[in-house]
Amino acid sequence: MITFKAGKLRLNLNYQKAENEPRSNPVGTSSATPADDILTLSDLRLLEANNIRRALELTGGKIYGTDGAAKLLDMKPTTLASRIKKLEID
Repeated sequence: MITFKAGKLRLNLNYQKAENEPRSNPVGTSSATPADDILTLSDLRLLEANNIRRALELTGGKIYGTDGAAKLLDMKPTTLASRIKKLEID
C-alpha cells in the first residue's frame, strides 16, 4: 500500500511468498530467511557475468546479429560489448 500524507510518501511493503511458491536462491546456497535472498552488488555482478558467459557459449562467442548473444540477452550489442569489458570476461 502506498500513501501520501503531508509531503511524505509512505510504503507498506508486506511481502509474503505464496506457500506453494518454491524458494529460489540464484547464487546456489540454501536460505533460511527472506533476507538471505538479497544479493550483494558483488553477487549481482557475478550473476551477470555468468549469464553473459552462458549466452556467449550458446552463440559460439558471437555478440552481434540475430543469432548473437546480445539478442539472447535482449540488449544492444554495444552495451554487451561494454559489459564484457567492464566485467573482464574473456
